[in-house]
Amino acid sequence: MSGGFGGGFGARRGIPGDDGPTRRPSLAAIIGVGLAVLAFALPSWFALPVGAAAIVLGVVARRQFRADPATGPGWLSITAIVLGAFVLIGQVLILLTVLSTAPA
Repeated sequence: MSGGFGGGFGARRGIPGDDGPTRRPSLAAIIGVGLAVLAFALPSWFALPVGAAAIVLGVVARRQFRADPATGPGWLSITAIVLGAFVLIGQVLILLTVLSTAPA
């Protein structure tokens, strides 16, 4: 599709006649939040790397946001970091509790 008011994240998206900058959410932040939410549904061993990946993607998105504020709302990257850390720390504590109380 060329020209016109098509869908997607174009530079001229928004109100017709508005030439102001538009904000485009960072794909890394969106994927990071998605992975963090997915990690809640996974078993402990599988949630560890998914939670860590969510934290890494959140940090990458945060760095992109600081370099270019037009890459989306900052709370999206913070959400990916916080949810990923919550899952990672929670699952580590659960695994440590289970493994330390298991009979030898």
